Amino acid sequence: MPGLVLEGGGAKGAYQIGAYQALQELEISIEGVAGTSIGAINAAMIAQGSFTEAREIWYNLEPERIFNVSSEELQQIFNLDIDRNNLSKIVARVRGILENRGIDTSGIRDFLAEHIDEDKLRQSSMDLGIVTYNLTDFQPEELYLEDIPPGMLVDYLMASSYLPVFKFEKMNGKFFLDGAVHDNLPVNLLIRRGYQEIIAVRTFSSGRIRPPEDDSVAITYIEPDIDLGRVLEFTPDRIDRNIRYGYLDTMKVFCNLAGRNYYIETRQSERFFFNLFHLIREEDIRKAAKLLGLKQQPEKRLLFEKIIPRLQNLLELEDDVGYREIIIGVCEVLAARLEIPADEIYEFTELVRKIAASFDPELKDDLRKIPGFLKQSQLFSLIVRDDLALELIITLFSGMFAAEKKEKYISQYISKSNSGVSKRNSRNNSKNKFADKFDNEDNNFENKLDKV
Repeated sequence: MPGLVLEGGGAKGAYQIGAYQALQELEISIEGVAGTSIGAINAAMIAQGSFTEAREIWYNLEPERIFNVSSEELQQIFNLDIDRNNLSKIVARVRGILENRGIDTSGIRDFLAEHIDEDKLRQSSMDLGIVTYNLTDFQPEELYLEDIPPGMLVDYLMASSYLPVFKFEKMNGKFFLDGAVHDNLPVNLLIRRGYQEIIAVRTFSSGRIRPPEDDSVAITYIEPDIDLGRVLEFTPDRIDRNIRYGYLDTMKVFCNLAGRNYYIETRQSERFFFNLFHLIREEDIRKAAKLLGLKQQPEKRLLFEKIIPRLQNLLELEDDVGYREIIIGVCEVLAARLEIPADEIYEFTELVRKIAASFDPELKDDLRKIPGFLKQSQLFSLIVRDDLALELIITLFSGMFAAEKKEKYISQYISKSNSGVSKRNSRNNSKNKFADKFDNEDNNFENKLDKV
């Protein structure tokens, strides 16, 4: 079974809760867990078997219990929502912190003492490792649970989480600092335990990341593409969002979901996505060629030899991607333009239907006017990449989505294709027979679309 490593990052640690929830749903069992700072605290809750409690704590976190400041005040500070009505109150808070030589941590200690069950943890079969930095001795301390003296687990979790803005307190006569100073993603704690498979959840918080000591260990990284906010941004909206994207990003990794900004389940073959390009109307290909300043050629040659490579470049896709990735990129651009929410998992058919339901060819009338020489130059078009990509996509696919909106042809095609896959699997048909069937369905679909 794999081990789990959780990076430090304060409020960004909510992302780890969503990630672990996804691992549970996927029935991926974890044998050991290690972390730094908030990652150490989350790790302790997971190791003691209290993940459900940890999730509820994060969802219902009250900043005033920990920092003696309300979530409303935190929101105002982080949004720079400061006016004459709250200025004096915020200034008084800051003055109090400075006079106290840091943020009071008694609330954090009380919170940990309430929720960390050391006896339960020591009876757990799950490994636990944490990192802190001994500021008095200028030495890092990488500790397993058995290295921590009985009755002092909360103290060491505090030591792992001591941010420089906190009021410093001694433990055993020594000062400690957040473990991020030494290693904010302590994969080596589990590598030294012999783990050959590790899942590492990133927050991209500030701190040092040490390379794995054994390159043969398989490490799967769960990484956010969104900004997880500030370290002390313990506001309800930020926490909910981070949990949600931790879940989605983990599902993307282990379920091979497509998309960069969206989460899209695709069951269709590469042939399927290739055939979707054949649904583009010839008149739309000619319009796209004119938009890009291309010389007129047979439409299919223009499409596959000139237009699609330009589209791929505008979407910033790698040279070796397939037609699947290009179609997905197209859908993501349109979905974002149409303000379709990105924080859920879509089956490809479902996303196509949502795009078609809101699609309007007149969208490009609202686009920023771009001089022709910028559109038609490979080099200068990069300056207006996003606008040109959207205009090209609308030009190429307006007929396809208009037909989908009117007759649901694409959805019918997808359903037939999926049905073909299911029949192939259940009857164990040969690949050649299935390909022939697929091609016949493609031709039928093109004939239907031509009639629209």
